[in-house]
Amino acid sequence: MIPCDGCNTMHYMPESRDCQLTLRLPRRLRDAIDREAEASMRSAADIVVLALEERYAAKRTRTRSK
Repeated sequence: MIPCDGCNTMHYMPESRDCQLTLRLPRRLRDAIDREAEASMRSAADIVVLALEERYAAKRTRTRSK
């Protein structure tokens, strides 16, 4: 996520997606992803990428602050 010019909000700027990952999810999790995607007018893949980016950005931040 990068800051929007002239505002305090963060916007997702997609980068090239050149790798593919296939996984099986419980139906309840896929349904939750689909609901979030529809509510935010994004694709299910965007929701998963954003969640992973947030998770690993937070982990990097915790590691650096030790």
